[in-house]
Amino acid sequence: MKKLIDNLKALEVSAPETDIKKIKKDLIPAIIEVLSWL
Repeated sequence: MKKLIDNLKALEVSAPETDIKKIKKDLIPAIIEVLSWL
């Protein structure tokens, strides 16, 4: 779980501004998946 959070933080840091929309599109399914584990 911690590794996943670290990966998300790394994505936020390394992503160019222009990729924000793509990242959000990719993050939404990931967040839903995480919530389903809780």
